[in-house]
Amino acid sequence: MCNCYDLTNKHIPWHAELERSTDSASSSSDKPLNIRKTDKAVVGRSVDNKLEALPMRWGFHRSFNTAINNTREDKLDGGMWSEAWLQRRCVVPMSAYYEWSGPKGRKQTHAFVEEGKGWLWAAGVWEQDADFGLCYSVITVDANLVAEAIHNRMPALLAVGEIDDFLSADDPRELLRPYEGRLKTFPCLNPLKMKEPSPPVPMEVDQELF
Repeated sequence: MCNCYDLTNKHIPWHAELERSTDSASSSSDKPLNIRKTDKAVVGRSVDNKLEALPMRWGFHRSFNTAINNTREDKLDGGMWSEAWLQRRCVVPMSAYYEWSGPKGRKQTHAFVEEGKGWLWAAGVWEQDADFGLCYSVITVDANLVAEAIHNRMPALLAVGEIDDFLSADDPRELLRPYEGRLKTFPCLNPLKMKEPSPPVPMEVDQELF
């Protein structure tokens, strides 16, 4: 969890400091839809108090796992994550993310989106890897009331007004909580089985076999 999300190729409404670098970062990403671990996607970070958007590979590389794409908020003080949490935080824009429910062979795909068709902003951490360059991992928290029927975890989603504080504060742990914004979910076709990448396609619950 979360193992797949969309960015879409439409303009991302960063605030002014990030606006100038977003388009070039987007053009350097591997793909705008159905982003999976090891893919590249646009990420926002703060370096020397300057905000920038740039492509990074999804997943920290370790000898036991080539792409650790999620980071639990209750593990941030551990050896693998503590330095990144205190010094290298980032935000990951998403137009939708996906979860699956049900037994093997009858998995149902669910899309999660912002009710007003706006962006979701996931908290993350990043690092520089000797082999793969810039890499990021999405922080996860306990699910909120909307998400918990599908999965017990969810990305740590931030309100737009919290982005600056998350990137610049010494230890913004209080911002890592079940999302309080206007999240909604619906059953959709499995994006990993579609011939062409697509935003979420709503469907009846009994249409899909995984």
